[in-house]
Amino acid sequence: VLRVIRKKLPLSPVVVGVRRGEREARMFAPSVHLLSLGLLSLGLAAPPRGGRPAMHTPPHEYVRVLRLLRAAASSGRWPPTTGARARVLHGCGQRGLSGGATFTLANPAELASGSRAPRANAAFPQLARAVFELESALAPEQRPPSAQCAVSCNATFLPHLSPPSAEGAPSMIVGLGNYRGGDAVVDGDPSTRQSIRYSPLLFDASSRAHWTLPVKGECFTLCWFSPAGPYGATALESYAAQLAAELTPPLTYRPRSTDANVLCELLGGRSAYAGPPRGDPRWPEHLDFSPSGHVVLDVGAQIGVFSRMALKDGAVRVIAVEPEPKNAALCRRNLGLCDGCIIAESSLERHLMDESCGTDDTGIAEVVEAAVASGDSGTAQLVLGKPRSDGVLNTWRHALDGSSHYAEGGDKVLERVTVMTRPFFGSGGLLSDDVSFVKLDCEGCELDLLTSFSRGEWRRVQRLIFEWSFTKERRISVFLSVVRSLEAEGFQVHYEGRGQWESLREWPWKMDAVVFAAR
Repeated sequence: VLRVIRKKLPLSPVVVGVRRGEREARMFAPSVHLLSLGLLSLGLAAPPRGGRPAMHTPPHEYVRVLRLLRAAASSGRWPPTTGARARVLHGCGQRGLSGGATFTLANPAELASGSRAPRANAAFPQLARAVFELESALAPEQRPPSAQCAVSCNATFLPHLSPPSAEGAPSMIVGLGNYRGGDAVVDGDPSTRQSIRYSPLLFDASSRAHWTLPVKGECFTLCWFSPAGPYGATALESYAAQLAAELTPPLTYRPRSTDANVLCELLGGRSAYAGPPRGDPRWPEHLDFSPSGHVVLDVGAQIGVFSRMALKDGAVRVIAVEPEPKNAALCRRNLGLCDGCIIAESSLERHLMDESCGTDDTGIAEVVEAAVASGDSGTAQLVLGKPRSDGVLNTWRHALDGSSHYAEGGDKVLERVTVMTRPFFGSGGLLSDDVSFVKLDCEGCELDLLTSFSRGEWRRVQRLIFEWSFTKERRISVFLSVVRSLEAEGFQVHYEGRGQWESLREWPWKMDAVVFAAR
């Protein structure tokens, strides 16, 4: 088609200028350019030859930002990628700018008085202002200004979810530079695959899995967002109080403690244990992680937030396992107050029932005050979490001696309590034949359980959620060995970095990871 057009029409502005004058050349060249783009989009014309992207003059509103982005990339001051972002990047943020890197800018106009701006704002103040001025020019009128913008260079993202946004405002992403590929995909729907090069895309980043396709060339992306939720201990406490009060009856927790963190992680927006995001092409859509209809074994129940959620969502029965005495006491209280729940102590000697509730949706909860450990039942020393420097009571991070990540020495003495222990597998273990859903978050004890099980020991478990303590076992080879062992048991295993973490030798970040397995 293009060959025919070239024969019929004088495409060269120089030739047009000679034949028809400069005025006609200026009018005619854009029309030919638009016609060529239309043919490309229909698949009727080939893209420019060679591996290098076609040069393209950016629309005028992008020119200043692109110039500042190029200056930042060549300055040698591009900030390192945070662990949370690197975990969902091709290359895991280990390859520098050429392999993908990203940082966050805060909106200078939205920063509260006295609040600290990200370091990138100080490094690139002109870029910070220009980026949010560009947002104002691109965004629909009804969309409020964003609080932050993720700035990326040559980054290809894995399928992931972003934190909930303030007031439900959609995120907005756009690409700049001379590149090919880099299309954005939302929910795995081919119809949502969109070129974002100078073409902004608005989408719900907190509930729809999204990622970008591989890119070649010079690619910058800007993603504007306003994260919801609390900032600082005071705001976190206020948010936790709101979440606890929304349950009927309200959930009991300790003010000024890390109980608030647990509430926000599990009840604030999308739960940390909700399963792989919808639309992730690496995970079958029909395998969800709803506790409905399951017998749930909650190891590391803390004050019973997940157990309470499971009962509310329709679990038939919940066995909540928590070794720390004060946590276990609150867990009993929270499950005993749950609508329609019968709570049975681990001794099975006492039953309480809320007579005001109907029994059609009644779930049974059992609280086992013990730690999970290898071998027979017995006792062990539980190392309590160290007090925090900000005065917030540390009510999590308790771990058995030998699994705690807290160091002791000199004048640093860790507090310990003696607790009962129970085996997980085998005869007399907590994992009985009727358990079909397991949640393991036991501060390192899961490492022993998951690296030593025998064939068939998972019995009738259909859903498994566990937190892998990379901060205590950083070797990726050990983690991948566990994944292969679970797959040999018939589980399909999902983790957010699947397809990329395998290239690492050791875990480079100061955080653990949640893993989902189903069969």
